[in-house]
Amino acid sequence: MARGSLWWMAYAAWCYGSFRIARTMNDRVGEPYMDEIFHAPQAQAYCRGDWRYWDPALTTPPGLYLVPAALAHLQQFVPLLRKLGDPCSLAALRGLNLVLSVSLPFLYSSLLRLLRPRPVSKGHLSEAVNDWEGLFMALFPMLGWWAWMYYTDLASVVAVLLSWRFALERQHTLSALLGAVSLWFRQTNIVWVAFIAAQTLIARLEAPSTEDAPRRALDPLLREAALADMVRVPLQLVLFALRNLPALVPVVATYLPVCLGAVAFVRWNGGIVLGDKTNHVPAVHLAQALYFVAFAGVFFAPLVATPSRLREAITGLVRTPSRVVGSALGLIGVVLIIKTFTIAHPFLLADNRHYAFYLWRRVINVHPLARYVLVPGYLVAGRLLWLQLARASRMTLSTLVLFVGATCAVLAPTPLLEPRYFLTPLVILRLYLSPGAGPLRPRSLAAEALLYLAIQAACVWLFLERPFLWDIQIGADGRGLEGRDERELGRLQRFMW
Repeated sequence: MARGSLWWMAYAAWCYGSFRIARTMNDRVGEPYMDEIFHAPQAQAYCRGDWRYWDPALTTPPGLYLVPAALAHLQQFVPLLRKLGDPCSLAALRGLNLVLSVSLPFLYSSLLRLLRPRPVSKGHLSEAVNDWEGLFMALFPMLGWWAWMYYTDLASVVAVLLSWRFALERQHTLSALLGAVSLWFRQTNIVWVAFIAAQTLIARLEAPSTEDAPRRALDPLLREAALADMVRVPLQLVLFALRNLPALVPVVATYLPVCLGAVAFVRWNGGIVLGDKTNHVPAVHLAQALYFVAFAGVFFAPLVATPSRLREAITGLVRTPSRVVGSALGLIGVVLIIKTFTIAHPFLLADNRHYAFYLWRRVINVHPLARYVLVPGYLVAGRLLWLQLARASRMTLSTLVLFVGATCAVLAPTPLLEPRYFLTPLVILRLYLSPGAGPLRPRSLAAEALLYLAIQAACVWLFLERPFLWDIQIGADGRGLEGRDERELGRLQRFMW
């Protein structure tokens, strides 16, 4: 579908602004910053052909470093590529993520087309809404920030989304290959590969047996599901799968090698974490799910927290005696999660460059009871998200169960409150929030875009205009004390995600 000239003008303006910010950051911060002190030297070692070098502080696979290394080595044989300059300079390394970021509007809009049915009478309007919504989603500040830094997160999310997109288009071999590629950026992406594979298997089970036959209704839409379906639907799907194993073999054969490869890696590595295992010991950190709901509620508020939706969410929690009992049980459950499964990682407490440091100190832990005061907010945010998801035409009961399970599987074992870990589930959730609700009101999308732009502008301003110095104490072994890296001594520190 051809995009209108106004859309292309808006896209060009966004790209221009992003490139200007990238140039300013490279001018102001010309040395590797924060985790770039690990990523950039590792990539440059591969560029030199030093394949045995590995920084033990790194905890993710080397996919981020292979692309610039490949370009560097290709330059030896293809003189034309030398005109691109040094692909392993810090600016070029950061530029890889910048290139990925400008593809996001197209990737998002293509996924929205697959997730949102197009009314025949409003086909052109529906396509236009998808295009604009994809562009506005690309403004999402938690992901967009990494367009200007050399981190793994943007490439990781893009690889997962591409794998999901091809699965929705029934190109499962390509989907599995991209799923395998995603593991080279973040090993926990195997959870999202499993999510995609499970969705594909269920879709295959529901596919009609013949061209003229109706689609099998094994998995109800979320808005039509009853509480009893939480037990009935999984059993029904399992039993039907056992009776139709031959139909599932092609899908299983496609994704199973990726999953087996991930299992083999974990066994060979002695765990999911590469490198610095001592500071990344898996734990049971169920409070992460609450933080995720809070982040989703705040960032997606223009879509889910309209005045009418807020009233519906709050009154829906106490509308009937059974709802009151359910809400009370929910409150008790959240309180128990907070009391029993909240973890304050040493990195969270020591590193005042991260926004999470201030979120913890000034909101969650400002007072011993503060974390419990947030409990009603978690419930309301969860209810708002539920109400919007129930309107989505492609949100079935199994999809919600798979999504919640995958999100918890990724976040709950992580002891560190790190918003970057929320990125993939947040983007997937945002893609599901729109389908089925009809064309979004322009002012809701405009409010979302303005919110994202305001947050991103504040983040960029803080990073560039409010640097500070760390007072680093050096121990007898020459290492920084209180969790601070001795390499940061005398260097300007900056606020960021």
